[in-house]
Amino acid sequence: MKKWVVAAVVSCIFLITLSTGCNNTIKSKELIVTNSSSYPITLVSIDQNISKKMINYSENALANGETIAVGSSKTFNIAPYSSSTNLKISYNANKYVDQYLYFTYDYLFEGNNEAITATFNGTGITVSGSNATPVT
Repeated sequence: MKKWVVAAVVSCIFLITLSTGCNNTIKSKELIVTNSSSYPITLVSIDQNISKKMINYSENALANGETIAVGSSKTFNIAPYSSSTNLKISYNANKYVDQYLYFTYDYLFEGNNEAITATFNGTGITVSGSNATPVT
């Protein structure tokens, strides 16, 4: 009887450790768009390169009528394990693309799923975090 109780306790501890000790879930990557320009951002378009295919989301990632105010930021989720992104930003009411930036990044940087920050200053976009590098 004692062996059965010990085996049950050890099995329970093993299952609890296994279920809580591993975090292998696939997570999207955060792309934080920060507006440091003088105008509210009216369009954010995010195209992603996934498995050698470009997923084109030319539509506005902002909800209808939504903007990113001057000095504010908004977080978007991009697909896990994508290797590059083409970010398009506009601040005019007609939603023409004012600036775009094609960049690569590491999904995991030094073992962490680090967010990417894209800062729009009205004349260009800079990226930082997760080894983000503009492609010219």
